[in-house]
Amino acid sequence: MGKLVVLQIGDGNLEQGFPVIVQIGEEGKQSDRNFHGKLPRHPELLQCYRDWQDAYYNTPTIRNAGIRHPRLEIPPQITNHSEQDFKKAAQIIENEMKAWLDTPEIRELRDCVLDAIRPEETARIIIATQNRDLWKLPWHLWDLFKRRPNSEPTFSTASYANPNLS
Repeated sequence: MGKLVVLQIGDGNLEQGFPVIVQIGEEGKQSDRNFHGKLPRHPELLQCYRDWQDAYYNTPTIRNAGIRHPRLEIPPQITNHSEQDFKKAAQIIENEMKAWLDTPEIRELRDCVLDAIRPEETARIIIATQNRDLWKLPWHLWDLFKRRPNSEPTFSTASYANPNLS
């Protein structure tokens, strides 16, 4: 049986940061380790995400991938976006996310998780938050997932009920 890690992210935002409680235990059992920490502020991160999303949806490949009707002629549109804009925006969001995940506060949380999970163990890592903006971010870039390759991020609302195990 694998491990279950819950990052219970409290009220906050990227302007101010978030309190977080990390709960670690065996899958299907009560957590046996709890750590308190913080996700630091990074107000630019959400704008980087929006810029990436805008560049993605405005690349000619994506814009022209819609359903075609044989009798409907749609003239080609001029766009100020290119594949290069998209790649640049993708690189920016990746760099900003990695920089945020490499802050001392998040490294401290990561190290607690790394200490609790052996490299060969499987682990479900639940990011539990009411903040939908955090769900949009590329958490797969966290080096935790490279260092523990049998783990994966999943998302949940902050309020959930544990199943009755009896």
